[in-house]
Amino acid sequence: YPVPSTDPNWVPGRSEEYIASWLAKNPGMREKIVIATKVSGFSPQSETAANREMRSTPPTKEEGIPSRLDKESILKACDASLRRLQTDYIDVYQVRALGPDE
Repeated sequence: YPVPSTDPNWVPGRSEEYIASWLAKNPGMREKIVIATKVSGFSPQSETAANREMRSTPPTKEEGIPSRLDKESILKACDASLRRLQTDYIDVYQVRALGPDE
């Protein structure tokens, strides 16, 4: 980890689901670990932003929506991460700023 978003097997939010699965099998460990996740910076068509809605299948690049760093977008992304992680708090929340070529 991290798996580059250019990897054909990459799915937005999947690593958070893996962590949730591990925590479910190890319920006493939540207070002993640090969970860090991130919100994506601006992107005109982001499958990561489209994944902020709980879906049965991951979004495709074509289904992407604009990703922004306004208050509403950040709170929506954080709520989606909390649902995927199946926890009530995140220890470190980071901003992933996109480079000029992204």
